[in-house]
Amino acid sequence: MDATEKWLERNQDRVWLLTVLARGIEKRFGDTPALQAKRRAEIA
Repeated sequence: MDATEKWLERNQDRVWLLTVLARGIEKRFGDTPALQAKRRAEIA
């Protein structure tokens, strides 16, 4: 087991929390009008 795996094991809760927070932020702020327009442009 390398240092990264050890760190992840020790900080699993924190890593999980950060992941959840990041997803929440993405959901809340990730759907900005600019991004919607960009997505529409890509589809068209």
